[in-house]
Amino acid sequence: MSDSIAVPTTAEQPAVAGVAQARSANVWRFIRLVRPEITLGIVLAALGAVTSIGALLCIAPIIAALLVPQPDAAQISNLVILALVLTALTFTLRTLAFRISHMGAFRLEQILRTQLTEHLARVPLGYLVTNGAGALKKIVHDDVKALHAFVADSTPLMGRGYASPLVTVVALFIIDWRMALVALAVLPFGMLSMRLAMRDYATLSQQYNQANERINGAVIEFVQAMPVVRTFAEQPDCGA
Repeated sequence: MSDSIAVPTTAEQPAVAGVAQARSANVWRFIRLVRPEITLGIVLAALGAVTSIGALLCIAPIIAALLVPQPDAAQISNLVILALVLTALTFTLRTLAFRISHMGAFRLEQILRTQLTEHLARVPLGYLVTNGAGALKKIVHDDVKALHAFVADSTPLMGRGYASPLVTVVALFIIDWRMALVALAVLPFGMLSMRLAMRDYATLSQQYNQANERINGAVIEFVQAMPVVRTFAEQPDCGA
């Protein structure tokens, strides 16, 4: 797969100004450019979640073995060693998952910024003047940086977020099916709470992006005007 995306042409310039909205709706279209790294990061994070739950499941047998009148030292030692090995694997897999996802995010950042700047170099000068430096800076720098944060941090958490509940539910059904059903009964209430909490996210995110563009434009205009202001300030007062 080539490291390229469908960059809008001059006739599709309004789509360039809406990169923030495209990032929210089609984020995986961009992530596919670094799919091997992200897939590996998600898989490693999911395996880390499995080993973490496995280490926790070792605690109950250890406690049960210690409570018997004549504890089996060999059994306890084996369980402790297994728990330590699983814990070490958990930290190793998590570290590798985040390292790989961050490397993929940096590569994605390079690809997107390179293609965006190459495209902006081909659009008419009037388009650049009309949209302003603040909007362009937000697209090339801020939006790509936000996408980097999602790719680097959220994708491993996504793998762990899917694997942990599934493995936990399976373990609960093995231990006690009634306890598993109680845990599943809480799930609809949690999903409803999340949906209510995120109901205004799209609107608020769009308002934030628009305000951020205006702030960037004002800051850049102020910096660009500083030499002019300084020149006028240095002029001698003719009326003196």
